[in-house]
Amino acid sequence: MIRMCLMLVLAVAGMMGSKGLAAPPGDADAAPRVVVRTQAELPSSSFPLDRKPSELLSDEEAFHELARRVSADIEQTLATHDIQDAAAQGTLYATLRDLALLRGDASAARDYNARLRALQTKPSEQWITGLRHAAYADAIERGSDASLRDEAIRKHMAEALEPMPWGVVRNDIREMRNGIDVLNANIIAGIVASRIDPVQQASGALSRELFAQLANFKVALDFMVPHAAAQLAALDAYIAANHVRKPNIWLDRDISLYGREDLSPVIVGIWDSGVDTSLFPGQLHVDAAARAEGRLDEMHGIAFDIHSNRESGLLLPLSPEQRESEDMLYQHLKGSLDSQYQIDSPEADAFRAHVAGLSPDDIGPFMEGTMLYFNYVHGTHVAGVALQGNPAARLLVARDTFPSEFPPPPFTRERVEANARMYREIVDYLKSQGVRVVNLSWIWSPLDIERSLEAHGLGGTPEQRRAEAIALFVIVSEALTEAIRSAPDILFVPAAGNSDEDVDFIQAIPAGIDLPNVLTAGAVDQAGDETGFTSHGRLVRVHANGYEVDGPVPGGRRMHWHGTSLAAPQVTNLAAKLFALVPTLSVAEVVQLILDGAERSDDGRRNLINPRRSLELLAQRRE
Repeated sequence: MIRMCLMLVLAVAGMMGSKGLAAPPGDADAAPRVVVRTQAELPSSSFPLDRKPSELLSDEEAFHELARRVSADIEQTLATHDIQDAAAQGTLYATLRDLALLRGDASAARDYNARLRALQTKPSEQWITGLRHAAYADAIERGSDASLRDEAIRKHMAEALEPMPWGVVRNDIREMRNGIDVLNANIIAGIVASRIDPVQQASGALSRELFAQLANFKVALDFMVPHAAAQLAALDAYIAANHVRKPNIWLDRDISLYGREDLSPVIVGIWDSGVDTSLFPGQLHVDAAARAEGRLDEMHGIAFDIHSNRESGLLLPLSPEQRESEDMLYQHLKGSLDSQYQIDSPEADAFRAHVAGLSPDDIGPFMEGTMLYFNYVHGTHVAGVALQGNPAARLLVARDTFPSEFPPPPFTRERVEANARMYREIVDYLKSQGVRVVNLSWIWSPLDIERSLEAHGLGGTPEQRRAEAIALFVIVSEALTEAIRSAPDILFVPAAGNSDEDVDFIQAIPAGIDLPNVLTAGAVDQAGDETGFTSHGRLVRVHANGYEVDGPVPGGRRMHWHGTSLAAPQVTNLAAKLFALVPTLSVAEVVQLILDGAERSDDGRRNLINPRRSLELLAQRRE
């Protein structure tokens, strides 16, 4: 479902991910390869396994026996399929690269890294892709002596880092450093035991995708953790020599409407995980019918539970036990973010100390608690960004409940049909209340349903499971698309997603919905540089700041974090200001003003919104 990853998992995944590799040259006499244009067209594979995957982390013989089967499967897939998406190719090649490192083949690992670097399109990734893995390859050639391996890794990383432009790689380098600093063997063991073992226990098998994750974790266990000090030494030296804060281009672009008297109220929908409406006094839309009928809990919006049934409360409800832990959860989340941004704070120190003391058995509950709190605060933070600087904005909430436990409830036909009904009901409600713009900082795809089925041992063979996932996804995708199509007077602003993928290729909704009243937003940082995490594609038409964005959380405290979830409400904010100034504007006119005011980068990848320029264009067109 929603891809709002907790920061600890993001740090681990960010350290070990790789993107895009060119397919190998084809044999001129071979049969034509099958063209793969979407993720759903990729062949799926699963491998019988009669033991917990976590046991393979320490059983070299068993791990490499399975690795040989997975490698052969990947090679066959690449030989017979023409995969059009570089990131999807990269997922397969990255696994081969990891397996080369794990079996001690430094030459093959370097070859995969060279191909990866050659295919990167984001400026930062062109520099940092394969940085650590190439260093690990050097370490392999120094034998088993730990001190020699440490020196090889430190030396390689220092030499590779030296020419890197700080302004380009700053964000990714900081995140890399934080991940290495936080990661330890207990975290790896806990994540594998709580996230991968249950899937194998339910199905008696391990998918190619999950084995790739297992290989990532084994690389971390064999190389990253034991040589953390050497890597941190190289990174810290580079950071110390280059640290200059990036300029913030958004200060001059933003514009506040406070003090203006020519504004009309504009209803802004926040379709998210819930909002603490008490933080927005004087800016709440009132549903007149709900007030007249005494439905006080629905005066400012509607809410749905995890099963897509109506319930009360516009903020995700917490149990008494969770309420008691709320302050601790806030401290943990803030500390993880401060640590990631290299902000010295008591919360960052406490977070690192807490994580360092967790046992493998503690990791699963810790991750679920953090995800629960993330879902609890997410919508409030988004709402704060969307309403900032606009006294005419009137907030209306549509709360959708996203899972925090693992595995989440399985996707069944009954569940997706309920989800489809909820989508139609929410859009009908938004129409009835006169909403002009709605923010959707969530995303999902057929793969999310496929993962859910796999986690519960449902769906049959990998091919049957893929087919069932696609069939179920079509139900919700068509329902959401048609609901949005039925509301041409509402602008829908989805987040592109944080997985660095093409939203067309993964068939994401709502980001991949191609309608005139949908404007999908990607994320850049404070200097306007593309973030490493932002997804992209033909339908990602604008970009806004999604890095270290300040906003409120329930109870009134504030927090900085990043993601396309925070870029989308910047676009929603701009649209709402345009509607507030001229309420007769059509959706098409607002979209055009946003696009005309935006600035396309020289490489064509980014289209940075400029609220000040869009408002100037509006004023010119009114003259």
